[in-house]
Amino acid sequence: MKPLLLLQLVFVILFAGSCTKNSEDFSETKALLQHKWTQISITYIVPDKPTLNGTIKLGAGYYYDFKTNDTLEMTTNATTGNPPQPYYTKVKYTLRSPTVYTIGPGTPLRMLTLTDDLLVLQQPINYTIQTSRGNVSYRGTMIDTLRR
Repeated sequence: MKPLLLLQLVFVILFAGSCTKNSEDFSETKALLQHKWTQISITYIVPDKPTLNGTIKLGAGYYYDFKTNDTLEMTTNATTGNPPQPYYTKVKYTLRSPTVYTIGPGTPLRMLTLTDDLLVLQQPINYTIQTSRGNVSYRGTMIDTLRR
């Protein structure tokens, strides 16, 4: 009888341990992140094709708004293009760690800096160029700099 009771006790302990909630709490990160940020610049870094490297200065009209309901609203008031096209999208985001979030099921995006007034995001990019020999793709990095 005692071995059966001991086995049941072990099972209850294992089962209770597996049912505990994930204790990771990103409340500090969320408190800093969940605001409206003005996109100041986008920097492209393409090591294998340096002519693609560059920084585009932005400002008013370019926003990332991380909402408290885990949605991200991105707004671009485009002033270039033919014709200029404003852009707006609203997507779900998930914090995976204090420095990584994903949009939908997408690629993890890294937060290089997150302070009261500065947010720097990094994400991988693929840049494809059409040439006379066909398409050529280059891997690189895009860095978004935002301020509150």
